[in-house]
Amino acid sequence: MPLMNPKQKRLFSRPVSVLLGCATLLSVTAQAGHFDGDAGAGDPSWNNALNWSDNLVPTASTLVQAIDVSGAKGYGVEVRNAEAVAASVDVGIWGHPGLMTVVPGGTLAISGNMRVALDAGADSSLTHDGEMTIGGNLQLGEGNSFFNMNGGTVDVTGSFFMTEGGIGRLNLHGGTIMAAGLGLSTNGDYTIDITKGVLIAGGNHAADLRGMVEAGFITAYGGTGDVVVEYNAGLDQTTLRVPSAPYGPVAVQNGGFTVKKTGAQFFPVGFNYVDLRTNGVGSVFHDTFNPNHYVAATVSSNLTEIAAAGFNTVRVFIDASVDTNGVVAAWSDTELSSAYMLCVADFLEQAYSHEIYVLITLNMLPGSAAYNPYFDTVANIEYPNVVFMNPGWIKAERLFVRDFIQALGQLASERLVDTVFAFDLSNEVAHHLGWKPFSLSSGTVTPINGKTYDIATDKALLSDEMAVYWVDQMAEEVWLRAPGVLVDVNTFTYHAVHRSIGDFSLRGAVGANDWRDRYPFRPEVLADSGADFYDMHAYTADAAGLQAEIDSIDFPATSNAWSTAGKPMMVGEFGSFKSVLSFSQAVDWKRDEVDVFASLGFQGWLYWTYDSEIQERLWHAKSGTGEIFDVLAQGAKENYFGYPPAADDIDGDGMPDSWEILYFGSTSAVKGGAEEDYEGDGMANRSEYQTGTHPNDSASMFEIIDGQAAGSEVQLQWSTVSGKSYQPLRSESLTNPSWSVVGAPVPGTGSPESITVPDNADQGFYKVRLNR
Repeated sequence: MPLMNPKQKRLFSRPVSVLLGCATLLSVTAQAGHFDGDAGAGDPSWNNALNWSDNLVPTASTLVQAIDVSGAKGYGVEVRNAEAVAASVDVGIWGHPGLMTVVPGGTLAISGNMRVALDAGADSSLTHDGEMTIGGNLQLGEGNSFFNMNGGTVDVTGSFFMTEGGIGRLNLHGGTIMAAGLGLSTNGDYTIDITKGVLIAGGNHAADLRGMVEAGFITAYGGTGDVVVEYNAGLDQTTLRVPSAPYGPVAVQNGGFTVKKTGAQFFPVGFNYVDLRTNGVGSVFHDTFNPNHYVAATVSSNLTEIAAAGFNTVRVFIDASVDTNGVVAAWSDTELSSAYMLCVADFLEQAYSHEIYVLITLNMLPGSAAYNPYFDTVANIEYPNVVFMNPGWIKAERLFVRDFIQALGQLASERLVDTVFAFDLSNEVAHHLGWKPFSLSSGTVTPINGKTYDIATDKALLSDEMAVYWVDQMAEEVWLRAPGVLVDVNTFTYHAVHRSIGDFSLRGAVGANDWRDRYPFRPEVLADSGADFYDMHAYTADAAGLQAEIDSIDFPATSNAWSTAGKPMMVGEFGSFKSVLSFSQAVDWKRDEVDVFASLGFQGWLYWTYDSEIQERLWHAKSGTGEIFDVLAQGAKENYFGYPPAADDIDGDGMPDSWEILYFGSTSAVKGGAEEDYEGDGMANRSEYQTGTHPNDSASMFEIIDGQAAGSEVQLQWSTVSGKSYQPLRSESLTNPSWSVVGAPVPGTGSPESITVPDNADQGFYKVRLNR
């Protein structure tokens, strides 16, 4: 069962009455004000007084009417800022359609009721991504209503009603709706579809909800997934959700990566696995899955070496070329190349057999018959900026993501579950300053989000908002097609292109492809996007160079933003240029650099590249006799897997030689091997070292001491060591386990520690993880 937060405690601490199909609405006497949008489509903000009929921003006594001012869902009011208030809100009323959006960061407090499509004829839509509190009821009325719950929270002190006779849909695609009561129209007029979101309501509505699920009125993933209905008698609340995400082997929890099957911490370390080819005139293309060149035996040999050294992740690129080498074989094709996709599927099968996870980069959009028809033009937006700003282009990109995942699912569906670590929807996302709109010094532009920006003053705002919008679009498509597979967003730094945050000046000519005239998506704002983790790319020669790179992205603010969002950061590309570092210098700096990455809080890294010879300017990991490969392997073990420094582990068994001598008398003692058990307590010697217990004392071990279930609570108690950190975990099943964190990490004290958590499910399984 989900843990109850403070809001839920307040909501469900009092008796509630639950009605089906009707609502008792509060009566409020106050000043009415309706949205007329006089500020124009470019600024439909709630806080702009020009947008209201009385030219006054609504107050706590205002009865708000949120009308779709241009009809047919053209544009309506947007809550963009904090502290918006109203006595009540009607999204569509008296036959007038309504349209309202609460964007991320927007907050709205309503003392009375929120009603959507109150009466017949008022076709209305509410989209929510922010924070909303409703002192009365939330009602989907007698008109045709759409409530798109995409994120954030909606906290309803009263009840959430779907009125008998109304027609509409709740799209529960993110965030949480919490209500003290629930009133449903069970006749099918209203339907609910769930992906990420959760509905929690006071009272026992399990029978009604399950009946709606059986009748097809409540679905998951458009009818392709399962729906979970749970009633917790102890809390007297019903939860509607989907099961744990079915795809992807790794989850993001508490700012880190976790292996779903085991609950173990995961640190992605490995390589960009990149085969390249040239076209004879200097252009380089990704060749990893070229069906004319792919050799399964070579892949097997390489992955065997990578896995044997302790690496666990590789990143691969999908070639968007339209020819027999690429993911689309011919310009006229409307499907992806089956020969190419078979190579991708084979690679995933081999990665699975070697216990290696794969990060897949869909680097560009193929210009084939499947996607070309969607390429559109928008005033003052030129290629390549159309990729992130134009409705048609983004539609085409989403279709490509859909097609790729579906094709992969047909060939290797299980590998989407257990091998695909993440999808990267574009390598090194950036706006191009030599092309419109960023090349302009004046004028306006209205991209896909419907907002109009003043180019002279709004370039930074335009860049940030379109970055988040584009990532959200791509992440949504991944979630719809492979829910649970992570989404990566990566950038190079501002220092890499000789500029700083907010610098939109041109280094080259307008319309020129000057490499310096790229403005990367700002990493700090991307923490609020649908991406699951941030992936920095940096090629440095020394500590000062690395410092300059991270300074340019305002690393403290970026790190804080991603930490606050509970999402990790990693380094997805780093390497060594031969023109800057000799081979021996590269070896020495990479040894130190991965230590710095770990100290900065990066949860892993991928070196560029494993063994590619085509890019002659860079030292790859297998250069020389593999010295870079070796120092990276040791760095991964020391920083992420609890191994001691190589200087104190001459025999390389993962235990310090000094520790072995202290407890066993020598590094070659009988039963003193890493996987042996010196005192016979059932715990291997290396595990004793990593947990901080004593390997020659059978009473000193890491174990759960007690576990008790009492009513709607479970209490766990386990042994701890001072200086260590522990994370309780829970899974609904051991047949197909998916471990999720329970509460915050618990610091060790040297004495037993315990936690008590609410749990009223029929069954649940707990364990405790040592955080390294």
